[in-house]
Amino acid sequence: AAARWAVRQEALARSWGSDGEGGALLIGWVEVRQGAQTTRPFALTRNGQSAIVHDFEDRWQLSDFVGRELVARGTWRAEVGAPGGRVLAVSELRVLPSRP
Repeated sequence: AAARWAVRQEALARSWGSDGEGGALLIGWVEVRQGAQTTRPFALTRNGQSAIVHDFEDRWQLSDFVGRELVARGTWRAEVGAPGGRVLAVSELRVLPSRP
């Protein structure tokens, strides 16, 4: 089981940033950004990489997922003042199971 987990995690790590269809696919833990602007307080973090994520359509309360590992699919939106100048507009979320 541990070996399968390691292979799965490696495959997920390679997919950071693109879903192969022009969108973005991010895997990581939801965190509240310290000192963040109130409109975009959440980030998805994995292996030292972090991206601001936001549900522009108000389908999910991202605060419910803080500390959970998720797969988030969406598109990048340019946003002045955001780290990297962009925010992931989330269109789909999947909660990953806890680690063994």
